[in-house]
Amino acid sequence: MATESGGNGFGGGDSPPPFDGDIASYKKWRRRAELWVFATRTDTERLGPRLLQSLRGAAWEACQDIKLENLSRDKGWNDIFDILDALFGQSKDVLQVESLDEALYATTRKANEDFVSFCTRLEHKFRKLDENCSVKLPSVARGYVLARQWGLTAQEMREVLVL
Repeated sequence: MATESGGNGFGGGDSPPPFDGDIASYKKWRRRAELWVFATRTDTERLGPRLLQSLRGAAWEACQDIKLENLSRDKGWNDIFDILDALFGQSKDVLQVESLDEALYATTRKANEDFVSFCTRLEHKFRKLDENCSVKLPSVARGYVLARQWGLTAQEMREVLVL
């Protein structure tokens, strides 16, 4: 039988990450909570109740009435995710627009960022674009976006193409 000792990298031993209903932090919290469920040593029937205990504010209000027997069943913690996804998650339309914006316009080179780091960040945005919009840019379009977001001028892009 699993125990509740050990650590998961979130501080506080093997506790689920707290969430207070801040919509801006929901996506990151959900990912951390999924990782906690996967990596914790908490007994399966206690995962849902422990996750519920980590909620505060609007998140707690939304989930407080979930029946304990539902939370205690196998994958009962999904009830919490379902409710919070509906309240704090993003619609498919919003995800698609944000993915397009991030991949095509918003991912620009940070001050003193090296080329490999920038390419890694942009590639992540391209993967999200494909995942959320089913859009896989052809390599010439990806190269164009990379050059523009890196900050090359039109003349510099022509010079690169000639080379």
